[in-house]
Amino acid sequence: MKFDYDLARDGSVDPTDKALYAAIASFVDLETRESPETGDVDLNGIPKDVPTRKRLAACIGRSPDTVDRSTKRLENLGLLRVHRQEDPDNPKLSLPSEYELLDHELWDQRAAERAANRAARRGEGGGRMGAATPGRASAATPGRMGAAVKEEREVEDEKGGKKGTDGRRPSAGSRGSSAGGSAASGKTKPLPLTREETRQYDALIQTLPPELAALVPKNAPRDLKQAVLDALASDSPAARTPRQLVDFRLMPKWDKHFSSHDQAGPIKSPVGVFRALLRRNAECGDGRCDERTNVDTGEPCRSCEMRNVDKRAERAREREASAESATGTVVPAPRSEAQRRTKPAPSVEPVQVDASLAPLGDYRSGAEMARAGLVEKARRPRR
Repeated sequence: MKFDYDLARDGSVDPTDKALYAAIASFVDLETRESPETGDVDLNGIPKDVPTRKRLAACIGRSPDTVDRSTKRLENLGLLRVHRQEDPDNPKLSLPSEYELLDHELWDQRAAERAANRAARRGEGGGRMGAATPGRASAATPGRMGAAVKEEREVEDEKGGKKGTDGRRPSAGSRGSSAGGSAASGKTKPLPLTREETRQYDALIQTLPPELAALVPKNAPRDLKQAVLDALASDSPAARTPRQLVDFRLMPKWDKHFSSHDQAGPIKSPVGVFRALLRRNAECGDGRCDERTNVDTGEPCRSCEMRNVDKRAERAREREASAESATGTVVPAPRSEAQRRTKPAPSVEPVQVDASLAPLGDYRSGAEMARAGLVEKARRPRR
């Protein structure tokens, strides 16, 4: 789970509030920072992934009343939003509240401030590597690629590696082979980029904001350039312009997963991070969708929304099935609003009349009816 950096180091915040924040963070989604929906939750069988007051109290070792007070304090700090709701079937009862952590809004604000500071430093010192400091680029220098080559050479020295005829070490593509021979592993040197491919790669690099441009080395390896071309996917249904790729894939993933880690220390593998940003998460299968957004319209992806609806329906069916298996009884389907408002008509049973009884008009008095056994003879009370 994610925990806010400033909150963790703020000694003025009550430890109970920090514990409750951590407990709620264990229930919310990593991306949306929201707990599961509870609008259709059965109070007799609340799923385990729903943070009720009693469950949160058990998580922090306190009472539900303490949870209520701590929740108010987190709301006042601007870290939490609580969606409280009543039971539609019984207004006297309440459904479990839905929690939304607001720390991601603070993270976005801090990321924007850091980006502005980097831009200012870049304007003062000039150069992409100067904008990456403090920490990020310096962690990878001196010589991002040279550090890996130095380690390779040290390993070869220990193994007694050979030098080339000109006194230099063999290159990575021909290590272990004789002069002029092919690689011992059978690998061939990749073909250089064409003029059009070079143009596409340069167009994306020029579109990158400073925080992402700092991840890319000046002399990028061939496979990294190929990863950029694959992400652009020109001449295919999933083709992206450099601006679409940056706005709808690279920056959303950077803000969600990497920008909040700057204060914790430098990124150890900038090229690896950039590769991860380039990879497309095809959740719904729509070629025009990136990070649940349509890249052509900028609107939320309809396919992803329908997929989320189907997921919620599937989870509801699973809860009903688990309830049936646990109790051995069939759980009735929830009634609609119209069904709840409509009262069933009372059933009227027909009166059965014994046809063998004689008509009452044949009897002239109650005494005769009593003698016939049709009525009970009335008795006068004693005075």
